[in-house]
Amino acid sequence: MNLSTQQAVTFLYFAVIFGLLSIVTLIFWSINRKKKDDNSALILLKIKSWRYIIIGIFAVATTPFWVSSTILCWVSVLAFQELAGIIPLKTGKRPFLYLGILLITNQYINSSHLPVFVLTIPVITILALTYARIKQKNQSQKLLILSLFISGYLLSFTLLILKTDVHLFLFLITLTALNDVFQYTWGNLFGKHKIIPTISPNKTWEGFIGGILSTILLANLLYFFTPFTHTELSITGLLLSIAGFLGDALISAIKRKLKIKDTGTAIPGHGGIMDRLDSLVLTAPVFYLVLLGLG
Repeated sequence: MNLSTQQAVTFLYFAVIFGLLSIVTLIFWSINRKKKDDNSALILLKIKSWRYIIIGIFAVATTPFWVSSTILCWVSVLAFQELAGIIPLKTGKRPFLYLGILLITNQYINSSHLPVFVLTIPVITILALTYARIKQKNQSQKLLILSLFISGYLLSFTLLILKTDVHLFLFLITLTALNDVFQYTWGNLFGKHKIIPTISPNKTWEGFIGGILSTILLANLLYFFTPFTHTELSITGLLLSIAGFLGDALISAIKRKLKIKDTGTAIPGHGGIMDRLDSLVLTAPVFYLVLLGLG
């Protein structure tokens, strides 16, 4: 059976990704073999985890929507389970809240009044946080409400984008992931001026600006995934880079509040699931708004 153009582009994309990952693995394997360097060993562990992550993304991008949506829904549940696990909480409440995640995600996929639904959840969340503040609820309850909003609502935008077009989904995932890499790399190479020292001491203005410029360039290189002009791609790259930074800062603020380094240990070399999805919690809704704005 002949592959469609869309399928061919998708498979070529993953072939290139796995090829580049194999080259990087070989380079750091050689370095680690000669020097037994702890840093290169850690990078090898990160790359090994990335292989599994990319296999998961491949499954989402190439399977029927009911399968891919189930995978993304389950990731949202696991993300919330992880966040709930680091917040002091009565165990009996968690199954009910997991059900909440599934219901929110299901509504996003099937709602015939999507614009109303998109606005309703943030309003409910704000009211819940306001009520908790007025009633002087403890920190754990407020963080739990925020965690449900993050994993059940914000991450659900990935489903909407996937339902719109698989290549737009891959465009989002690629820019979000590599924006993190760009900001980390530029920050390590040239970073001197701290940007949010009390929340994330390692983040610098140099890394932030370098990440923005690199992500804008990458967005233009991936033009074949979108119907955008190069001006629209540049604006999209700018917005996603800023959103990725803010998403990372949001999860970092929660971890700082709880005095922990990582949200979990599910992904060797990376930490927890939310440590890997932190940028996506804001890039996904921002990208969806961009798609709505561009029709």
